[in-house]
Amino acid sequence: TASPQVTYAGPNTWSQEILLL
Repeated sequence: TASPQVTYAGPNTWSQEILLL
């Protein structure tokens, strides 16, 4: 459930999305 909007939240969230992928 990785969403581009979450990435906008901050760099920390972006790292978590990488783990999800």
